[in-house]
Amino acid sequence: MGFQFASPNINTSQAHAVLDFFESKNVTVVGGTPTWWRTGGHDVMNTTGWDEVFRRFAVISPWTVGRYSSVDGTRLETLQSIDNYVTQFIIPDLAEARRVGADYMPVVWPGGSAQHESRGVEHWNRAPRFGGWFLWRQLYNAINRAGVDMIYGAMVDEVSEGTAYYKIASDNASVPVNAKLLYNDVDPGVRVPTDWWMQVAGKAAEALRAGQNVSEVLECCEGCSCPPAPPAADVVSEESVGYWSKPLFDKGAW
Repeated sequence: MGFQFASPNINTSQAHAVLDFFESKNVTVVGGTPTWWRTGGHDVMNTTGWDEVFRRFAVISPWTVGRYSSVDGTRLETLQSIDNYVTQFIIPDLAEARRVGADYMPVVWPGGSAQHESRGVEHWNRAPRFGGWFLWRQLYNAINRAGVDMIYGAMVDEVSEGTAYYKIASDNASVPVNAKLLYNDVDPGVRVPTDWWMQVAGKAAEALRAGQNVSEVLECCEGCSCPPAPPAADVVSEESVGYWSKPLFDKGAW
């Protein structure tokens, strides 16, 4: 249920009525919320009364697609924004959700292009996947650093934003002629199979089901080529203090 996203014109009284209905039927309501649900502002269109609505969800799942990336596409800056997000959002969000008796399910995404967004042409390969490091860093942070026990992967088939997990072309030669779509070796030094993104997500799913942490280093598939390991999470975070002082949402995130 995505109040303020799918139904931007609904008011808080209507939202409470909807939640009352589902609660009377013993239905578990998962709420897709704005990123700043806990503090208000930014992508929360109207904070009056909505803080109570968000805290009524049985599962709180803030939307993150486009909330972190890099302005110039460098891997270090991208990882800086991801590492700061877990500190400034996921960890305190999880604590607040537990305080009000809700579960918490952060959203992770493999990267994206948004070239074909309906509201106009966006930057090509705006959030590079870096052969899986963009996604893996989010998974590592959420599982190991924040200690979450559930994660939502966005999205299985989202082609317009280039965030799909399902099979995509391994190289540009496999892309249909005259179609500007993402392919796996768009980032230098990457050679992975078409289903690599499902494989990466599967590694994290196995760890969550077993109640275990994931490795900080993403293990590349046999016979594949993945970029070198990025800087350690704690090192990057120390270098990027204050990165979120101007949130990317204000820079036109998706």
